[in-house]
Amino acid sequence: MEKRILMIDDDPHMHRIVGIYLKNKPYELVNVHSARMALHKLDEQPFDLILSDIQMPGMDGIELIKMIKAKYPDLPIIVLSAFDSERFREEFASFADLSILAKPFDQKTLSQLIERYMGEAENEGD
Repeated sequence: MEKRILMIDDDPHMHRIVGIYLKNKPYELVNVHSARMALHKLDEQPFDLILSDIQMPGMDGIELIKMIKAKYPDLPIIVLSAFDSERFREEFASFADLSILAKPFDQKTLSQLIERYMGEAENEGD
């Protein structure tokens, strides 16, 4: 069964870039443009990984990630942010399975992080 990634970013350009990066990977990428849409998708169907921006209109990524981790504590999250702030690192320090990747990022770094989280998820049941 294909692993599923939920990407939350209000920038359509970021969705295109990540889609290109993952084109030949065995993952289904589901794109949403707001935190509210992300929460709705998570209630509808399971995901194996979250990719989330921080700076978004409406609910920001910090609040969203706190809500996701409260409801799905084992769901890995990769934060994609142009603002690699110490504040974000402090906010997220207590969460397991969370990485912060500063924008702009390269394909190799993102792919390695995704594969690390997806690989851990695959090996948990062994």
